[in-house]
Amino acid sequence: MACSFQSRFHVAAIFALWTIALCISAGSWGCRKTPAGPPAKWQSRGQSERAKAIAGDRAFVARIILHGPIPPPLAIVGGQHAGHDVPADESIIVSPDGGVKNCVIFLKDAPVWETVDLPTATLMQVGLRFDPHVLALRTGQPLIVQSKDQTLHNIQMQTRANPPQNLVTRNEQTLDPIVFKSPEIAAITCDVHPWMRAQLAIFEHPWFAVSDGDGRFEISGLAPGKHTFVSRHERLGELEFTVDLNPAPVANQQLPVVVYESPAQ
Repeated sequence: MACSFQSRFHVAAIFALWTIALCISAGSWGCRKTPAGPPAKWQSRGQSERAKAIAGDRAFVARIILHGPIPPPLAIVGGQHAGHDVPADESIIVSPDGGVKNCVIFLKDAPVWETVDLPTATLMQVGLRFDPHVLALRTGQPLIVQSKDQTLHNIQMQTRANPPQNLVTRNEQTLDPIVFKSPEIAAITCDVHPWMRAQLAIFEHPWFAVSDGDGRFEISGLAPGKHTFVSRHERLGELEFTVDLNPAPVANQQLPVVVYESPAQ
């Protein structure tokens, strides 16, 4: 399954943590202050004491990069379907300077943070691909699947902690909202178009992000102090790293990096 991670990445993870220690001196993590306290939309009333202790006015900003050759893309049979070219593989996308897109970064062992009135998330089917390729959202947050393609699609959400979803869209169609009650990371596929794959990451807290095309991400609403994060990527595996957000923010500092060692070396 696309969201499983192989033991061969463990050595790379250990080496990457050593690389982080060399590249980043104490207190140089990308840390900035947001307005006093957690974001105003967060309601601390009714939260656990541990959750309140984690919430704060700091934001962790960094980049995920790949060291070494880029693994080859997954094989996809080209051609056209329903008037569209079959899209290229999106399982690994790396910028010219090594930034890794579509990593899911989240606070390890984070407590539940209850939030109401979450905005609706959208998973698009457009040009015979899922957009976004990696979708991260909260438990209790509505998700709609919307097709912009003039063709039949199947949506297999291979969830285990939540009831699996096997949905169909016909031509341009928007499905009723789905709500997930349990956290997990799962694959999404289309049985009609086997190259269509995506990743779904569901969290019961707000401390997560997905890296952009430069490998950059930001996780806000954190208290000063040490926090341990996990980065997961469908091809590169999993990294764990700890950062200290105690030092005062430094203006114009270079973004710190979290390093994956390439499995293709």
